[in-house]
Amino acid sequence: HLGDLPTRLLAGRGEREAARARAARDAEREPDATLRAALRVQAAELAPGELSSLSHLDEATCDAPDRPYVRRARLACALAAGRPREAQVDAVFLEAMVRGPSAKCAALVDVGTAFAAHGHPREAAGLFEAALRYVPDEPAALAGLGRALAKSGDAARAATLLARAARVAPSPREQAEAGLALASLLESALGDLPAAAARAAEIPANTPEATLGRLVEARCRAAL
Repeated sequence: HLGDLPTRLLAGRGEREAARARAARDAEREPDATLRAALRVQAAELAPGELSSLSHLDEATCDAPDRPYVRRARLACALAAGRPREAQVDAVFLEAMVRGPSAKCAALVDVGTAFAAHGHPREAAGLFEAALRYVPDEPAALAGLGRALAKSGDAARAATLLARAARVAPSPREQAEAGLALASLLESALGDLPAAAARAAEIPANTPEATLGRLVEARCRAAL
């Protein structure tokens, strides 16, 4: 009847294992499936390792298979545990849970970004391509696919996608991020120093990427 209050109080005192045990015990006693899943997600967050967390999240998924936050938590944990195939199952469910092309595209971009961050560029590329089928010119999906392909060894196609992302990006920050990634790719993978210097010079000075952009430009001009 106290919900997750005992768990949060124990965690706030630094007693993580006691908090995890309390969340797991209260979940067993909770009759409502949604609240039971929430307690098990808390237990997973407090667990000492990814495998222990996955055990709690598997139970939470059984309790509330239609809750996106449960699937997102399990996907992140599976990636951290080095189980990308299990994470792909959660990605399929997350895509199916939302309605409309924009929402599905956004969900796939988020999942693709997570796969890329955990060192799975090929899987990330597939997810970004799926996102572009819903919204063909989505800047985040274009840039994400470009970066994933660059890490997978397809530098030429990656450069095309990053250039496209820089053109259609709605904000200077997104333009700068795509432009810096493109300049770095042109310099390191394709060896096109004049194009790399030109792309780096286009990065707006009022963005956080400007400093690295000037470094790439200077390095290319010095080499030329």
